[in-house]
Amino acid sequence: MMQSAARKQPRQRLLVAAMAAIAIILPFAAPNAYWLHVVILGLIHTLPVLGLTLFMGYAGQLSVGHEALYAIGAYTSGILLRRGFPFIVAFAGSAILPYFAAKALGLAVLRYVKGIYLAPATLGVSWFLNALLTNLVKLTGGPSGLTGIPRPAWFRHETQYYFLCLAVVLAVYWAMSRLIDSRAGIAFRSIAGNDIAAECLGIDVYRYKVFALALSGLCCGLGGALYASYANYICPADFSREMAVRLLCMCIVGGLGNMNGAWMGALILNIVPELLRASNRLQLVLYGALLISVLMYWPKGLGGLLDLLLQRGRGATTGAADKYGGPAAEEARTA
Repeated sequence: MMQSAARKQPRQRLLVAAMAAIAIILPFAAPNAYWLHVVILGLIHTLPVLGLTLFMGYAGQLSVGHEALYAIGAYTSGILLRRGFPFIVAFAGSAILPYFAAKALGLAVLRYVKGIYLAPATLGVSWFLNALLTNLVKLTGGPSGLTGIPRPAWFRHETQYYFLCLAVVLAVYWAMSRLIDSRAGIAFRSIAGNDIAAECLGIDVYRYKVFALALSGLCCGLGGALYASYANYICPADFSREMAVRLLCMCIVGGLGNMNGAWMGALILNIVPELLRASNRLQLVLYGALLISVLMYWPKGLGGLLDLLLQRGRGATTGAADKYGGPAAEEARTA
C-alpha cells in the first residue's frame, strides 16, 4: 500500500501541473470575455462541488441542501462588503459562518438521522433558509436581493478575478487531497463503506460525520463569497432548488468520491449548457443525455474515467507487474 501511494503521487502531481499550465494560459486563449465568464462560474461552482464530494462521495452521507450553505457564504460576504469591510474579512467570514452553521446542523441531525432520511432533513433546512433570506428584508434585501456588492480592488477585471478564483480552487483542492490521504480521510471512507463496522473499529462515526459536513460547509461558503463579489448582485432565486440539482449533477457527472471529478463536473456542466443555449429544448435533451450516459457507461464519473486513462498510460511494464503480482497487484489485494 505504501508503494502504491508513492507511485500515485508523481502521477497526481503531473496531472495537477498540466492542468495548472492549461489554466494559466486559458484566459488569454479564450475566444471572448463571455466564455471567460462561463469558466469563472465553473471555477466558483467547483468549491461547493468539492464540499459535496467530500460529504457524499467520501463520507457517504446524502444531502440535497448544500445550496443553503452556498447561500450563507454569499450573503455573509455580500453584507460585509456592502458595509465597507475589506474583502479578506468578508472572505474569512464567508468560510467561518457556513462552517459553524454546517457543524450545528450536523450536531443536531447526524446522530439520529441516517441514510435516505438525511435528504428531507437537509431539504427542510434549505427551505427554512430560503424563507429567511426572503423575509429578512432589512438584512438580505428580501426577494429583490443585495445589489452593489463590490469586487476586491485588485481583482476588478475579469482576467484578474479568474486568477483569484483559480488560486482559491487550487488551494482548496490541495487541502482536500491532503485530508483524503490522512487519518480523517480513512475514517470517512470507512464510514461510507459501513458505519457500523467503522464504529466497531473504534472510529467516532458521529464526530467524523459532523466534521465532514462542517468542512463541506466551509467549501460552499468560499464559493459563495467568490460568487457574490463576482456577480455584484445576489438574491434568493440564485440559491433555489435548481441550484441544488445542478450541484448534485456536477458531483455525479464528475464522480462521487473523486476530487478530480469535482472540477471536471463543475466546468463541463457550466460549459455544455452554454454551447446549447441556442435551443432550449435541445439543451435539456442533451443535458439529460449526458447525465444518463455518465451513469450508464461511466458510473465512477469523469474523474474515474480520467483515473482509468492514467492507469492505462503506465505502460506495459506496469501491466506485467500487475499480472504477475507486482506492487499494483498488491494494491488491488489490499484495497
